[in-house]
Amino acid sequence: MENIWNEAQEKVHNGSTFRINLEKRDLVIDGKYIIKDGKYEGELGYDTKFPANALLAMTEEYYWQYLHSVPSARSEAKYRRYFRALPEHELSEEDMLYGQHRDITQLRLELFILIMVLQNTLVWDEFAKGKWFWQSKKYPSLVLLKKWIEINK
Repeated sequence: MENIWNEAQEKVHNGSTFRINLEKRDLVIDGKYIIKDGKYEGELGYDTKFPANALLAMTEEYYWQYLHSVPSARSEAKYRRYFRALPEHELSEEDMLYGQHRDITQLRLELFILIMVLQNTLVWDEFAKGKWFWQSKKYPSLVLLKKWIEINK
């Protein structure tokens, strides 16, 4: 892929399946590794060179979109998810009418986190030193684990 951020979204929008493993630094689309063990060809397509507080605010925005996204049979059948979105019966009428598809919002949230890790722009000690997880004050159900973020040493 030349631009992983854009092309991955396009593929998922068109029905492709995906899996992200934050600990192993993998992105798989339709059974094919796009990023494996943190290695990839092409460009990530998203520049995350911002201070930690700005990156966390952006993560919270992607999380809000995911939280209020519209589920599908396919998105609900996913085996592994890092984050939980609202179940359909808890979504507002506005969410159901104008919310984005859950698959695409899940991809954006998880891929954004993976890109920050690969670019080494979200440095754990800058926002959660001495802790093994970070929890959003704005959305307490948004939790990032140290093992997802910190480069294995």
